[in-house]
Amino acid sequence: MLNNMENGQNNKQGNYRFTDDYLSLLVFLLCLAVGLAYLYRSWSANRQVAGDVTVVFSILLVLMVMLWRVRKNAQLRKLSEELAASTDLFQKVFALAPVGIALLDADDNNFMVNPMLEQILGRTRQELLQTHWTAITHPDDQAEDQELHRRWQAGTINHFYRGKRFLRPDGSAVWCAVQVTPLRLRAGQVAQKMAIVEDIHAKRLALEALRESERSKSVILANLPGMAYRCRYDRDWTMLFVSEGCLELTGYPPASFINNQVLSFNQVIAPEYRDQLWQEWENTVPEGVPFRSEYEIVTAQGVRKWVLEIGRAIYNAQGVPEALEGIIIDINAEKEKEAMLRYISEHDFMTGLYNRTCFEEMLGQMESKAYLPLSIMAMDINGVRLINNAFGYDAGDRLIAATAKILQECCRPLDVPARIGGDEFALLLPNTDPETALVMLSTIKEAVLAYNRDHSGNPYELSLSIGFATKETNAERNYDTLKQADDSLRNRMLLNQHSSHNAIVASIMTTVYEKSQETEEHAKRLAALSAAIGRKLNLSHKNLGELELFATLHDIGKAVIDDRILNKPGRLDEAEWEIMRKHPEIGHRIAKSTDELEPIAGYILTHHEHWDGSGYPRGLKGTEIPLLSRILAVADAFDAMTEDRVYRKAFSAETALAEIEKCAGTQFDPEIVRIFLVIMRGKS
Repeated sequence: MLNNMENGQNNKQGNYRFTDDYLSLLVFLLCLAVGLAYLYRSWSANRQVAGDVTVVFSILLVLMVMLWRVRKNAQLRKLSEELAASTDLFQKVFALAPVGIALLDADDNNFMVNPMLEQILGRTRQELLQTHWTAITHPDDQAEDQELHRRWQAGTINHFYRGKRFLRPDGSAVWCAVQVTPLRLRAGQVAQKMAIVEDIHAKRLALEALRESERSKSVILANLPGMAYRCRYDRDWTMLFVSEGCLELTGYPPASFINNQVLSFNQVIAPEYRDQLWQEWENTVPEGVPFRSEYEIVTAQGVRKWVLEIGRAIYNAQGVPEALEGIIIDINAEKEKEAMLRYISEHDFMTGLYNRTCFEEMLGQMESKAYLPLSIMAMDINGVRLINNAFGYDAGDRLIAATAKILQECCRPLDVPARIGGDEFALLLPNTDPETALVMLSTIKEAVLAYNRDHSGNPYELSLSIGFATKETNAERNYDTLKQADDSLRNRMLLNQHSSHNAIVASIMTTVYEKSQETEEHAKRLAALSAAIGRKLNLSHKNLGELELFATLHDIGKAVIDDRILNKPGRLDEAEWEIMRKHPEIGHRIAKSTDELEPIAGYILTHHEHWDGSGYPRGLKGTEIPLLSRILAVADAFDAMTEDRVYRKAFSAETALAEIEKCAGTQFDPEIVRIFLVIMRGKS
């Protein structure tokens, strides 16, 4: 409204000036006409004209002055109109400008601001006129402001442009682009500054987001286990862009592939995948769906490497594919892990043979006629449980590993050796008739004999029971043939078990005799003494047989005790006694491993128990201790005292008997001692 009123006043003044100017011109013309008429009349009457001429010229001079004034007024009027228009334009531009504008004095105080600056800074005109720029400048930007002000005052700069942050009343900061330039109100004198302020907050945030996006993209591309690409949709995969990861992935620098300068990417794809890959893209592009494929490349070093490609086609406005974009990732390590996991899932960890799950899968896969005749072998290691208990699980594991190695060495390329249980193995022999299977069986047995010869120092031997069956037509299923092979194995095991167990027990006792001071003669004497006590007690024939076997094998647990402890010349320390006291439990486990020795397992466990409960390993006392264990304890003590040891000489029989008599009721069963004394003193 104020602007409209000012415009109305300017128009009215212009109209008044217009009227005055033309009125003066009219008066001038009338006076000129009157003067000319007067001169003419004077000339016509032959009058003296000198004075009249003077009057006329004076009038003309006045008229000329008046004319000059008219023209001057016209110029002033034009300038006034232009100034009014300019003022009006400035006011409109100032008020409607899409950027903030502030007029500042030499000390950077605002004395005029436009509405847009109020909007940008979130402050009213009155607040801005009363606030110095430093007070609303972000603290981090004030130092640069002060430096620019100093340089302005020093005259080294007369304008500047910078980005800075202003503080709004709510404490938030807004990024602005500020351009400061001098305002010249009089020629040569800088009285004020004009600041143009543009709100670039959104642009700044967008720029920062873009920079962060570019940084993130750069980080991703730099750490991508492969490369990003853009290529033409052609058989060469002509590259237009390749990321830096190309060098590590392929062994070639990225520039090598750009426009096929050195080679095309198609050339690094393993030959057997090239047509397949092109066909997959051909199927994918028309559908407009993402592409995904795994294939192998051959690097610059000639190494084959698995990669995963993920990409999609880029289409123009007409829907025509003009390029392909995507990433190619190194998945070689994952493929190796996958192969390792597959191997682990299919193979036995200890032996490296196929496991039972894989064996059964292959058994099912060999149902077709192409594998006929199909022979299947089933085999079992004899006495592994006994060996585990006598010599530890490491010994049993060594036998299992040795068996696996023998089978691997005896098998042909298409044969399938598998470990299908703890000590059980199986062989799938495709295209193998019964005669050929028998040859294979003989080859395995000869390999077992060779192993035992090579390991003759072992206290035990490798012994295998083997059965087999052959499927010659599709009339039966492979699982039926496997059952026949297993039945054949069970029959062989029944025949081999007794002899193999006896051989193992004998080898264990040989080990005990070799490692300790115990001898076979000691075992025989002990058996005789124990049998004499048993007969006095009227034991049954069965119990006497068990007593004899027990007397022979009571220290079988010493097979796994360190011989440095067994043969130590001095007294055992506490740690050594702890180990020594374990031999009854070890012997118990060994005896429990075989049907032949299981009846005496409990006696072996308790043959170091004392009548008063001070023995080991369970601290049994009195009749809690089995009778046969009480008998052996007395006989064993006597024989031990009357034999030489590395740490002492043998006692006399009478001294030993006196010591046994002394320990009756504490270490020994008093009744057994009484009977033993009667037997021994009766002999003497």
